[in-house]
Order: sequence, then structure tokens, then C-alpha cells
Amino acid sequence: VNKDVARLTGEVEIEATAKVGITEAVDEDAMPVKVVQAISESNVGEVRELFEQYAQLRGSEFEAKHFEQEMAELPGVYSPPQGGRLLLATYEGEAAGCVGVKKLDATSCEVKRLYVPPQYRGNGIGKMLVMAALAQRKEHKVKKVVAATDLNMRVAMLIFDEHGFKQTSNGHFELDLSA
Repeated sequence: VNKDVARLTGEVEIEATAKVGITEAVDEDAMPVKVVQAISESNVGEVRELFEQYAQLRGSEFEAKHFEQEMAELPGVYSPPQGGRLLLATYEGEAAGCVGVKKLDATSCEVKRLYVPPQYRGNGIGKMLVMAALAQRKEHKVKKVVAATDLNMRVAMLIFDEHGFKQTSNGHFELDLSA
């Protein structure tokens, strides 16, 4: 993925190029991917659909009542007034990935629900989402970012590792931004 523009303002917008489908050549006939803060009802609805797709893939761990409540209240804990962020990646106007950032306390947050549908994987969209989430957190003086993932989700683990997260236990990662 080649970054053309990286603008970080109150609303995150990162434009990059990515080619849908796993391929060796990414530069030629590449199309724009945008990462935006999901604030509008339509964007929040697209994120809700992606979260539900993710839950279907993950199965029983999302059958708990708290997940249903989280979906009903979106953006909820991911809203700016609650110190969170809900980010949506689009490719040619279609929802291509999402991530939520949940405030834990005054100096720490959690990256949650990083998901890229299978047809968009292999294009760096997950990396772009984590990069956008971290850029937002640095602006808000967060000192620690945590993330958890299933041990079967090796790509997510690699993305966290590439962004400086250290694995603290099985599937749990921490990034120290205090330096």
C-alpha cells in the first residue's frame, strides 16, 4: 500500500492506494481507500454491519448480551463525547473495514473490533485502520493502548506487532506511548 495523502484532523481521513485482491503488483490500477470517523448514521450503520459480520465469523464469543447492547447503542463507547472513536474504511464507496477505540481511563484506551471483510484482505486496510486509530489517540495524550485478539487471528497479531505493540500474554497486546 502506498500512501498518497495522510491528513489527520478532527475527523480522520487517510487516503491511500490499495488493490482489491491479493496480488504482487499493488501500484498499477490501484484504487483509493479512505478511513473516516464514523459519525453519520449511514457510516455508523455500515460499521454495525461489519461488526455483525465479524461476530458471525467469530461465533459463540459474541452471543453475550453485552455485544447486542453495544450494537444497539453504537457509536456508544466509541463516540467522541465518551472519548472513543469509530473508524470506517471504504473502498470505492463500499465498507471495507472498521475498528473501534474505547477510552479506558484518562491515559489509556483499547483498540477493539478490528475487522476487514475477506474480499478486502491483503491490501493493508487493517494496518491503515490501526494507524488511524493510533494517530487519534496520540492527539489525545493517551499513554497506553491495549488490544486483544484471538490467537487464531495471526494477521491482526502481526499488525499490532508492526505498530509497536508488545504481546503481554496470549492474544493481549500493549503499546506504551508515554515516551
